[in-house]
Amino acid sequence: MKKKSSHNTYMRSKLKMNRSRRIHNVGVFIHWAGFVSLTFSVILLPMAGFREFMNYSYTTNSFLDFMFDFENLGYLNSGDEPAFWVVWLAVTHWPLKFVLTGEKNFFPWRD
Repeated sequence: MKKKSSHNTYMRSKLKMNRSRRIHNVGVFIHWAGFVSLTFSVILLPMAGFREFMNYSYTTNSFLDFMFDFENLGYLNSGDEPAFWVVWLAVTHWPLKFVLTGEKNFFPWRD
């Protein structure tokens, strides 16, 4: 029986390590993007909720009109407004990172 070369074993382990490093980097990117969108959502959603009671500037109201389609607010799940994607990224970023990397840290800077 032919003995496996130590070079082949080394190359397989190196490829496996590179693959796991790439998956970890993708997980870290998803975690940071999701954490930023979560922070943005925590600020954006109350602003949209209190829009009627607060006197926001024209620029802030224009931004909220862009993010949310207030005319069709009942159809927030249509995917046409940017706030839909920000909220969904904020909700799904941690489970995606957990599935990819197996890390349970909530904050991205705690690796």
